[in-house]
Amino acid sequence: MPIAQPTNYLNERLVGYAAAASMFLAVASLVLGAAVAYGWIADNSAFKHMFLNGPVVWSSVAINTVFLSTAICLLLVADRKLPKTLSHALKVFASLLCFVAFLAGLSTAVETLAGLDLSLNHIWYRANEDSSGLSYPGPMTPDVSFAFMALTLALAIQTWFASKRMELAQWLCVVALMVTSLPLIGSVSGAESLCTFFGCLRMSEGISFLFIVLSSSCFLLKPDQGLAGFLCSNTASALVARRATLLVVFLPILFALRFALVQYKIVDNGLGWAIFAFGAIALAVALVVTGVKATEQLMASAAGLSPSALFSQTGSMAINQPGNLEFSINLGAGVIQDQIEHSSSHVRKVCLACEKEIDRDQDVCPFCDSVLTRLINKSLVGQIFADKYEVMWQLGDGGMASVYLAKHLYLQQELAVKVLHASVSGSIVDVKRFQQEAKALGTLNHPNIIAIKDFGFTASGEAFLAMEYIRGFTFADLLERSNGLTVQETASVMIQVCDALLHAHGEGIVHRDLKPSNIMCSPGPNGKMDVKVVDFGLAKITGRDDVDVIKLTQTGACYGSPPYMSPEQCLSKSVDFRTDIYALGCILYECVVGKSPFVGGSVYETLTMQVTDPAPDFPASVSVPAEYRKMVMQALEKKPDDRQRSVDEIKQVLLKLV
Repeated sequence: MPIAQPTNYLNERLVGYAAAASMFLAVASLVLGAAVAYGWIADNSAFKHMFLNGPVVWSSVAINTVFLSTAICLLLVADRKLPKTLSHALKVFASLLCFVAFLAGLSTAVETLAGLDLSLNHIWYRANEDSSGLSYPGPMTPDVSFAFMALTLALAIQTWFASKRMELAQWLCVVALMVTSLPLIGSVSGAESLCTFFGCLRMSEGISFLFIVLSSSCFLLKPDQGLAGFLCSNTASALVARRATLLVVFLPILFALRFALVQYKIVDNGLGWAIFAFGAIALAVALVVTGVKATEQLMASAAGLSPSALFSQTGSMAINQPGNLEFSINLGAGVIQDQIEHSSSHVRKVCLACEKEIDRDQDVCPFCDSVLTRLINKSLVGQIFADKYEVMWQLGDGGMASVYLAKHLYLQQELAVKVLHASVSGSIVDVKRFQQEAKALGTLNHPNIIAIKDFGFTASGEAFLAMEYIRGFTFADLLERSNGLTVQETASVMIQVCDALLHAHGEGIVHRDLKPSNIMCSPGPNGKMDVKVVDFGLAKITGRDDVDVIKLTQTGACYGSPPYMSPEQCLSKSVDFRTDIYALGCILYECVVGKSPFVGGSVYETLTMQVTDPAPDFPASVSVPAEYRKMVMQALEKKPDDRQRSVDEIKQVLLKLV
């Protein structure tokens, strides 16, 4: 069951707008920076001032702006589907530009704060003897120097580090924006200078405007991750945050309007402040009202209600079903929660073989002809679960349990919380199997295996398992999008899967349900994919005399996913680590061919093929090395003794092919 970030967690429309805005702002800052640099080259005063009042924009600021905006454009292009070598080259060149800008900011900051004369105002070009000329890396005040250093670090983090560091990079963008916006706010408010410990400065609206554009572009560079990803998500807190952001954006505009009205003597200073106050209040009210309305719609969507039905009037009579009258009295937020809990319980039909939800009007799965299972599910979105988890979104849903993205109220850590369905929580066997998954994960400690954080039961008897949350996608999603991988691409992922299985087998644990959807991938540093094996719900713990474990893993029951089940698993015989080797062989075949080696028209036909049919050879259209072909064919042998003696044998072959 996927525990990665789902597509519906993010508002894809907002993510697309944010990505487009990042490119637009990067190009805009590039053009503005180049225009200012041209002003110093041609000794054109209007371009030096960016057609604004106040001090000029220094040429050093313009050059650094050109460097960083170019770097952002290169990174945006590198994230597209380009050859790996070209993408890496673009990232390296962008990093070099950032490094030059960082050194310029660092040197000018040291020169000013230490009171040194490092002769940094070096003239690179001068139109004539009377012109100031184009100088670099100085001059720059410390606030501007620190802002450039923050942005260069933010870009470096977003280029070379994993997604979990994106939030730090985006906070650096916010800091740079705040520091450089102070002169603009001071100028709009009527102040003539800004005095700090390093001296007094005249306000430069041009520099502040450049940084607003540049910092915003850098902040939106990865719109689906970190703070930007949160702002683009379909959660109630994100809706409120977006409204608050709009308020911050519009307040400077109101300041500018007040300043213009007073400056051109349309109104006096007192009336100007009154207009500003009235506009700010009206703006705040409008944003709050629209935010609440959007939140109501989100809550209603999660609860399966219309917004009007979500909030009933006091003492209203509600008809939930024909012949069933329910009298409800609103007592504030508590009754709203009760209505959500009651209405979000709905009947669903799922196929336990395909792990897909099917239309409620059907009784048989259209994909595998299995009889559908009727489930009553209660959504936990928007609730506080187990007194410590704020449930933000549903990540996945299966026949046994649902997985939610939740934030720990005290640790402020995002986790994936797996909750056993109420329809199966009454079964002792199912609860013990769920508990066995927790035991298996608690035994394992490996970077390629999902880590368990908590396990327990709520006061109402709901069993749950809290695991680390992965921002990424399933290997099944990757295979579906690519329609087949190269041997090298397959090896880079499956080597990490082999490492995970080697660790589990070393601890006496057999996964028994290894398949692409139980392999999670997330972008790592240097373009490498970080891989984790998840869902140990069918894990067999070997080498133990625990009576409960023996009962749960005894023969006579057939569990697993048919396209990846070993022959002994299909026949409900005793299994060991060689069952995982067989599943690994099925996945390795599917990676390069595009489909599993054994797929029948029904579950029964697939299971029969697994037991009786020899492994199909690779199609002639697929080019694979001889050692890869031999390795996969051996892993798919029907008799466990004919397969590899250890997963390490498969890993060693893959290492040679990377």
